[in-house]
Amino acid sequence: MYKKIPLLFLLLISLMTRANLHICSFAFNSTDERDALFQELKPLGATLTEFVPIESKDPRWFEQACRSVKKCDITVFSGHFGGVFFGEGSSITLSMAELLQAKKDGYCSSVLTESKTVMLMGCNTMASKKKDHRNIHEYLNVLINDGFPLDLAERVAATRYLNYGESNEEIMNSIFSKADIVLGFESTGPLGRYAGPQVRTAIRKSSKDKKMSHGFDVKEFKKAFKGTSLRVSTPKLSNSVDWKENALTFDASKAEVAWRNILSQENRKKYIDFIVRNQKNMYLKHLIRYDLELQDSLKGIVKEKLKISKGLSSIQLEMINFLRTHRLVTKYEYDDFFEDIVSSVMRDEIDYVRAAQICKIYKSHSSEMKDLEERGIIADVTGLYSNYINSCKDLKSQKLKPVMSTLSSCLATKSKSDWSCLTSNQAQLDVNSCLIAASRNTDVENADDMLWYCYSKMRVRAQLNRAQCLQLTDNFKILGNKLKMNWNCLNRIKY
Repeated sequence: MYKKIPLLFLLLISLMTRANLHICSFAFNSTDERDALFQELKPLGATLTEFVPIESKDPRWFEQACRSVKKCDITVFSGHFGGVFFGEGSSITLSMAELLQAKKDGYCSSVLTESKTVMLMGCNTMASKKKDHRNIHEYLNVLINDGFPLDLAERVAATRYLNYGESNEEIMNSIFSKADIVLGFESTGPLGRYAGPQVRTAIRKSSKDKKMSHGFDVKEFKKAFKGTSLRVSTPKLSNSVDWKENALTFDASKAEVAWRNILSQENRKKYIDFIVRNQKNMYLKHLIRYDLELQDSLKGIVKEKLKISKGLSSIQLEMINFLRTHRLVTKYEYDDFFEDIVSSVMRDEIDYVRAAQICKIYKSHSSEMKDLEERGIIADVTGLYSNYINSCKDLKSQKLKPVMSTLSSCLATKSKSDWSCLTSNQAQLDVNSCLIAASRNTDVENADDMLWYCYSKMRVRAQLNRAQCLQLTDNFKILGNKLKMNWNCLNRIKY
């Protein structure tokens, strides 16, 4: 006799055959990969959350988005990458450093610790130290031309090409250490419009079980991306202890064990960047202070890195600061290192990039630079960038002096809002007045908008040269704005 199957039972069977996957997307530049994933997995019950805001430039966007999402099964990042994810049409960015900090602070676990599949769809996202078609200086120029501030560009290029420290692949595996699958590209990767169809092909050729567990079969994904620099890792299977995470905890016994492993002979060179970045850590300082063999070894590693990072001034300065902090060199040795670094920067003609280098050195090492000036080792910079570099010296004693005009009077008397002063005196805009207005604006996003306004109006009136453009760039608070402003200064201001 035929019996009716209860409706509830049919509903349960239906739910069991649905993926119930949640896709978390960070579409910085292209939505092709995200759309392919969602469209192919939606029939199995997949849902989607986009983290990158379309309109807002709020620097806290990542933290705010994380709070609103409880679960991520598949997380896909798509965009340009150079240690930082970014896109061409947006000022929103997200760096590896921010992801590491979020993991350290214990927030955004939905993305950082619960994602089973992580897709890093950008160039060099999973790069090793292996050489490709570029060298470090060629890659540095690519990053600078993309608008990267020089100090950030140096760090990104060094992570990719210097045979010291961790690679992008190792850092990404550390960030997503709980994931079953982390994939990305070891060198240049395909543009979104090509990658999207490849993702779609991989999913369509995967079994239902693979779709429901991880979104696709890794074997099919590799086939679909054959001929690219695709790299796939399985960090969860390695089951390795994250010594970096443990080293920065407040648990004394756990931190000391972690630092001992990081400082072991086989790990020192690999973790040298982490060691230098955290040079003031109390456990690190204690271990170095009482171990002569470790002191000699670290001094040798740092000196070797100084040689191979010639021309990368921000990295070299960080290295010699480490030597000084831990008293691994005498004052005379430190002074010689510093003089050599500065002389190499100032030896050639001062252009946009070198002016930015010199300014950063003045800001971070003003007393040392003053000493070199007094000893006649370096001379005052003349020419286009002289005023800009002078503005970087001894910032505490300097006060911005706008050009005397109705604009400066408006800002001084505060007879109107700062925005009103700027907009009602377009023809009299000058860099210092714009910087004064932006510095008084407590809304970071709105302060950057002031600088964009000044740039656009002064450029149209041909009132802005590259040195002045650089001065505006230095004062942007949001990294994405700084990247775009740098690009504009290099490509749209001709002198």
